[in-house]
Amino acid sequence: MRRNGQYKQQYGKKTGRSRPAACIAMLLTIVMLLTGGCGYSTSRKQEQENRICSVVCIGDSLTYGTGVNDPISQSYPAVLGDILGPGYTVAGYGQDGAIVTSGRKRSYDRTDCYKESVVSHADILVVLLGLNDSKEYYWDGPVKFRAQYENLLDSYLLRDRHTRIMLCTCPEGLYIDGQTEGPARFHIEPANARIINKVIREVALDRKLPLVDLAGLAAKHPEWFAEDGIHPDAAGYAAMAGMIGVAITQTGND
Repeated sequence: MRRNGQYKQQYGKKTGRSRPAACIAMLLTIVMLLTGGCGYSTSRKQEQENRICSVVCIGDSLTYGTGVNDPISQSYPAVLGDILGPGYTVAGYGQDGAIVTSGRKRSYDRTDCYKESVVSHADILVVLLGLNDSKEYYWDGPVKFRAQYENLLDSYLLRDRHTRIMLCTCPEGLYIDGQTEGPARFHIEPANARIINKVIREVALDRKLPLVDLAGLAAKHPEWFAEDGIHPDAAGYAAMAGMIGVAITQTGND
């Protein structure tokens, strides 16, 4: 669903039990009934293998997919759903221009994306937010940013303490068209963006949360960000999805 620079879209397919697995389960049930139900229970491992892991991605235009022709199929959550495949569902809640800082018109916690995602009971929450907070008229220093950032994370944990959070640093963007100083496109302040990413790394370390470091993507692959210096093209979003996908599969879903 897309509307005015935001969307909630679910990716991935749920997979049911195969016919052989269903037959085995039926035979085990018969054995249990014949033996009075003694000494048989479904193992935790089997339950985990049959369970669908839900991944929820929250963020701004970098989660929405600004910069590509079709965000529904080319945004990083869309590609992530393809990468993870059966056994996972991926839902994207990206709001164009969203900020971490609360109490402002663009605050993420005032958006429909937040209101829907916070009650989603995600198994894994992927957070890619903060770049827009670097704008001079939003920026209020690292201490206040960290407090607001952690408050946002905690609001999801208050709803479901079993949600596992994965943090992402923000691609810091590039100057384009010969610019070498001052704000980048969309009033992004590169110096503040670097501080924001430092804070995100500190939060991940202090809370022992997995971190996907996307900060250096633009510098390593400027061709992905050539259009406006901030938003990647389809190849860039695919690379982001790949890095996040690797982190999710390495972390596991149990």
